[in-house]
Amino acid sequence: MISLKNLAGLLLSGALLVSCTPAYPPGHNPNMPTGNLVLGPNQPYEKTIAQLERELAERKAEEKLRIEALERSIEEAAQDRVARDIPPGTNPTTTSDQTPSVETNTDRKKTYQTARRIPGKSGYVFNPWTMEPVDVRGIPSGSLVQDPNDPNKSIHRFRVP
Repeated sequence: MISLKNLAGLLLSGALLVSCTPAYPPGHNPNMPTGNLVLGPNQPYEKTIAQLERELAERKAEEKLRIEALERSIEEAAQDRVARDIPPGTNPTTTSDQTPSVETNTDRKKTYQTARRIPGKSGYVFNPWTMEPVDVRGIPSGSLVQDPNDPNKSIHRFRVP
C-alpha cells in the first residue's frame, strides 16, 4: 500500500506538472477577437470576413454611383451635341487634315472613352461599355463609333484607338 508520505509527494509532483502546462492549446490567443478572421499585412487577425464584406459592398456602391454620374455626363454631352445640331461622328472644329486644338482634345477625353485593341485580332476592339468585341476594320483611328449590338447606343459611344 502507499504510505502517506508517498501520496503527498505524488500529489505535489502532479500539481507541479499541471501548473507547468499551458491552459490553452498551442496557437490559441485568449485576447484574440472571435469570428472568421483574415490575416492582415502587418498584424495577425486584422479584420473579420464580415468587415471585409461590408467594405467591399461600400466600394461597389461608390463605384456604381461614379459610373452613373459618368453616364449622366455623357448623356448630357450627347444631348448638347443634338441641341447644337451636330451630326454624330463629326467634329465641328477640325477637318481630317487639321490637327485638333488643345480644347477639342481635352473635351474629347472627358466625353468619350477609347476602346482597347483585342490582342491578336487586328481590326477588332473591346467596347469599353460592354466589353464585347466590335469589328472596326476600315474605320480610321480616333473616329467616334457606336456598337451596333449595344442596347444603349445613344450614350455608349467610343473612339477607335
